[in-house]
Amino acid sequence: MKKSTKSSLIIFIVVFIVGYVMACFIPDELLMYTTINGSILSFLGSEIVKITGMRTIIALAIALIAVLLIRIVDTEEKTEKNKNAKKNEKKETK
Repeated sequence: MKKSTKSSLIIFIVVFIVGYVMACFIPDELLMYTTINGSILSFLGSEIVKITGMRTIIALAIALIAVLLIRIVDTEEKTEKNKNAKKNEKKETK
């Protein structure tokens, strides 16, 4: 595995755990309302499963957004460094 893939996986796991802990502070009534009135989890019968599922979806969304933003920033920085290196090589050859 590439080094960037390993770091992205570690970041994803850490942010997922932190996101799930943050979602635990959301009141259960609010999560029940959102799952009943507009979620793909509304077909589930148990209220505990609905609450746990909604917290998991929230944590997954936070983790995916964080990892994708980090990857985008990293690739932009690499392309800028490559452009600067190419410009320096052209200047040196002249």
